[in-house]
Amino acid sequence: DISFGVELVKFSNGYTDLSSPGVGSTDTTAIMVNAKRYFLPGGTWQPYIGAGLGSAVVDFSGTITGNTSGIALQAVGGVQWRRDRFALRAEYKYLKADTEDNTGQKVDMSGSGFFLGIGFYF
Repeated sequence: DISFGVELVKFSNGYTDLSSPGVGSTDTTAIMVNAKRYFLPGGTWQPYIGAGLGSAVVDFSGTITGNTSGIALQAVGGVQWRRDRFALRAEYKYLKADTEDNTGQKVDMSGSGFFLGIGFYF
């Protein structure tokens, strides 16, 4: 009823630089070590909750350039439909990713979203 795994999360955002007219984008990569607790592990429908810890790296392009890195935390809740060694999964994730640039400025790249997935069990 407990699983452990490694996850790679990548996402991009656009931004508008208010201090000087211009726009740009950020590319965030987080690698997480996760643990999930499944309820009703013998059933076809299995709700679960989980948490993760890892590292996030943010690359800037546009009017701001460079990169930052820091600790990332994740919380997840969802449900999976499991059949033997195959599963379909729907989950909601919250990623807290606070990084700091080389001038000491905090860069918050936190976010959340709804995800659909497929699982294979060995």
